[in-house]
Amino acid sequence: MRDLPFLYDDQILTSGNASFQPGDVYAWRGGSGRKEWAFVKYVELDNGGCSRGEALVTNYATLADYSMAKASTDDMYSRPFRGLAAATIASGKFGFMIFGGYCEKADISMTVASGDFLSLSGSVAGKLTGLQASPHAVAVSRTAIATGVGSVSLIGMWG
Repeated sequence: MRDLPFLYDDQILTSGNASFQPGDVYAWRGGSGRKEWAFVKYVELDNGGCSRGEALVTNYATLADYSMAKASTDDMYSRPFRGLAAATIASGKFGFMIFGGYCEKADISMTVASGDFLSLSGSVAGKLTGLQASPHAVAVSRTAIATGVGSVSLIGMWG
């Protein structure tokens, strides 16, 4: 059995054509003094594309475990949350998805306080929200966040 490979700092911001093995999982260390960690997976996005920090769900249009789609407003009750985009990923391209641990830039649809539980938004595609209408929380905010991006910790392992 081999050790889980590590990526550091900006390596998870790589996106475009496949430069890593699709579906591979890595441990990531980064942030100030490399104190933060996360688990990331190299995924392919469907025809929609997504921005950094947006929520990703299973793409049921393919059988590939590494194929993702940006969460829609219907997904808070249907498709399972898989992770957050570590960088902007263009339509049909590859990039990293954070599926456990720290995420520096999660996209939030409303103002939340530090420690608020977050779930998939039912009103803004690809965003997380502090409203507890979803059947489960997927993250907790690490600081107060105005509408936009902020740091969160994912609750559990999703990938």
